[in-house]
Amino acid sequence: MKQCVGRLRGESLGERLLYALEVNPHYNRHSLAKELGTSWHHVNMWCQGKVEPKAARLKQIAEVLDLNLNELLGVNTNSEPAYKGWKMFLGTPEGSSALPSELAALSELVWPIDREPTATSYLLALQSMRATLRLE
Repeated sequence: MKQCVGRLRGESLGERLLYALEVNPHYNRHSLAKELGTSWHHVNMWCQGKVEPKAARLKQIAEVLDLNLNELLGVNTNSEPAYKGWKMFLGTPEGSSALPSELAALSELVWPIDREPTATSYLLALQSMRATLRLE
């Protein structure tokens, strides 16, 4: 079981990442970048909120910093959705490349009690969300 730093502070992903780095004595932006195999510039851009890392990279960040992914994303839940379809969706190319804001929205979807969502359910919801945003 992962030990979280308590409630990560911050409104944005960048603020929460900065806070996680401040309270973690083993990592700073340079050492996190090195551990992730990326540049300090990328980590700095994430911390400043100029860009968001892809889902696969977010999972790496959470693992390296020993954080709960939902907490890093700012999702107001104590755990990821309990559905098998969620974990399967995260393993798909679409799921692993989804933006943090998309994952947060998908993880908060409410499904009918008699219908457990599948990976395809989440994929269709993601496609619908993206299509709606393009139309606006």
